[in-house]
Amino acid sequence: MSARLPEDYALRVSELLSLLYRHRYKSDGTYYVDRDVSEATGISQSSLSAIRRGSIQNPGIDTIKLLCRFFDVKLAYFEATSENEALEIMAAGRSEESYELKLAMRLNRLSEDARKDLERILSYVMRADRSMHNMPEDEFPS
Repeated sequence: MSARLPEDYALRVSELLSLLYRHRYKSDGTYYVDRDVSEATGISQSSLSAIRRGSIQNPGIDTIKLLCRFFDVKLAYFEATSENEALEIMAAGRSEESYELKLAMRLNRLSEDARKDLERILSYVMRADRSMHNMPEDEFPS
């Protein structure tokens, strides 16, 4: 029998912030680092690091609002009770990434065998696409 979470359970701020760092990218496709977020928001790098580590468990509302604006999520994001709920809120916040996030959420629901099948199909489609566009093996279409 699995333990039930209290109705008011929410993921820790550190978990939610780490999800944002893993799922939000700069325009060049690289991950944000504390310095990027600090420069854009005015939140110190040491505070961001402490929040991500869980040393600061309850940052102020102003800090949360700045993070919401930077990562383009609604305030409700920081009340998410599961990773899937957090991903859904992220997807709702950004239309250009919502397709990718929705795919990621659907992938999480597949069995291991189905994921392997999908990976084989994707490899086939990528090889065909590269061939059609005369691209070398290590170059992917944008």
